[in-house]
Amino acid sequence: MEPKSLITTRYGATSTADDIVRGADLSGRHALVTGASSGIGAETARALASAGAAVTLAVRNVDAGLAVADSIAAATGRSRPQVRALDLADPDSVASLVSQWDSPLDILVNNAGLVAGASTGARRRCGALGCDLGGGGARRGSGRWVQPRGQGGGRLAG
Repeated sequence: MEPKSLITTRYGATSTADDIVRGADLSGRHALVTGASSGIGAETARALASAGAAVTLAVRNVDAGLAVADSIAAATGRSRPQVRALDLADPDSVASLVSQWDSPLDILVNNAGLVAGASTGARRRCGALGCDLGGGGARRGSGRWVQPRGQGGGRLAG
């Protein structure tokens, strides 16, 4: 048996979202970023928009999402991202987003998750799928709603 080759990349621990999209033309592509109202999700959405993608921020806190959308438009000079309410721990919220979605889905960034604990000051919150919102709840929710659709992009399916 031949040894397996390692996957290599030019990106590393100090790479930024801008490094990843540098030189990419995402014009005509639709991106959905969950958990995009702050942190890595907001930065990922900004980078995708800067490369020309039509970005939708899927967030629990719509007011925070709107503020991020405004800052992305100002920083990139591109169209303001759409903001949609989404709580991945609530099947009705997922179904609502799916029923409203009317574009192809070319890029999906499943970033949503809740970090709770004494060091963060966050309180644990239980959703319709149980109390694991840090990872499992978000992953179970997101895994329910994406169906691949070949070369033309995927689609959201509740």
